[in-house]
Amino acid sequence: MRVKIVKLTFMAIFMAMLSGCAGNTPVQGEGGAMQATGESGLVQNRTSEENGAENDASSDAVSPAPDTVDDLYTREEDILPITQSASAGGISYEIKNVEYTESFGSRNRENLNIFTPGADTDSEGNLSEGFRYLFLTITFTNITDQSREIIRTDNDISAIGDSLVTIPWATEACYYDADWTEGTENERHHWVLEPGATVTSEIGWVVGSSGRLMEADPTLEGRMGSMGPYPLYYHVNEYDGSSANGYFIELDVKAE
Repeated sequence: MRVKIVKLTFMAIFMAMLSGCAGNTPVQGEGGAMQATGESGLVQNRTSEENGAENDASSDAVSPAPDTVDDLYTREEDILPITQSASAGGISYEIKNVEYTESFGSRNRENLNIFTPGADTDSEGNLSEGFRYLFLTITFTNITDQSREIIRTDNDISAIGDSLVTIPWATEACYYDADWTEGTENERHHWVLEPGATVTSEIGWVVGSSGRLMEADPTLEGRMGSMGPYPLYYHVNEYDGSSANGYFIELDVKAE
């Protein structure tokens, strides 16, 4: 499926507010992931216009007017319950645990990097008001017959609105639990999986409140269809040139 992503000024501000950071780390584990079935057509692209008309996602012929906004729209069949795994690029992703908190807890501070503007921490790594950590324990499984190198901090946290409009909410991970020691210094967040092998890691993002995001992007409420709170999803994606496929796994938490 072809997806057009138009980068507008408000998205630049929006992404700056959300960006967390990157990381690397694994804890060896086992997990049999139930692979999602069906053709994964990640998101469809629609153009919001005053008359509410939609552009054909497969057409390049229509250019948006200067005052229009191009958004991503998710197909209902690509939204999965937290009990179901999803796969992309030969890797299965299964959510084992979700922790949504302001507290950093006893995690390794050396693997925490926060670049989100306004997201300050105290001496213990706990976040300031208006921000929360979203820690996901994920089992990654190689479902191919070849060795695969993964980047555990790939994928993002997205919010989905009333009309299935999809907004990237936290685009960069800020934490990973353990280093992969077989690569270079810049590959600590990677991991190599042999066919059928798994690794379980905790990955974290900094999530801003809906109020903060509305201040940065006044169009957010209208596009999402409400003032929030907005349900959050783990977005499993794979990009191939101009097309994108992916799934959105429900996390049962909301940006408030």
